Amino acid sequence: MPAVATIAALLLVTTLIHLDKFDLDSLFGWFWLVVYCLVTPLLAWAIIRQVRAAGPVERGVNPLPAGVRAILALAGLALLGYGVALYAAPLDVSWPWELTPLTGRAIASFLIGFAVAAGFALWENDVHRLSGPAYAYTTLAALELLALAVYNDDVTASGAGVAAYVAFWVLSLGLGAAGAWLSSASAERAASGSR
Repeated sequence: MPAVATIAALLLVTTLIHLDKFDLDSLFGWFWLVVYCLVTPLLAWAIIRQVRAAGPVERGVNPLPAGVRAILALAGLALLGYGVALYAAPLDVSWPWELTPLTGRAIASFLIGFAVAAGFALWENDVHRLSGPAYAYTTLAALELLALAVYNDDVTASGAGVAAYVAFWVLSLGLGAAGAWLSSASAERAASGSR
């Protein structure tokens, strides 16, 4: 939830910064604006309710392996740093293809949100609670690589820039898959132990 709330809040700010790019003469333009104006505070409210309802949570019962934690921390820092830089100056930060300020900030919103998810996973430090974020992280990495493959004719970055992009997302794909596998294996052990 914190990652989704972060993405929603940043997309709302992005929408307001670039409101002139949205067709407010159509129903869809207003729908987009109203949804983000409503969803962002609703997510904050849902997080507060969830925390209150859960009460104290014991963290680290099934801790992540040290190697996974280290790679997750590095990936989270990279996503956060790159996302913040891209959000602040979308035309000055390198991306494999050209971005407009609106698309740069939209992409940055997701990068920052996934950095929040990485930080939250590190804070939780529990394999059982890693399933959803691991699948989302795997999907994000796969979609980034797919976008590069599908739109390779639009690539404007240098060979080194593209190589760094590919290396980061391949590592992220592996990290997400490892998290999904760890979570699944942990769930299977818990289920077989309760029989």
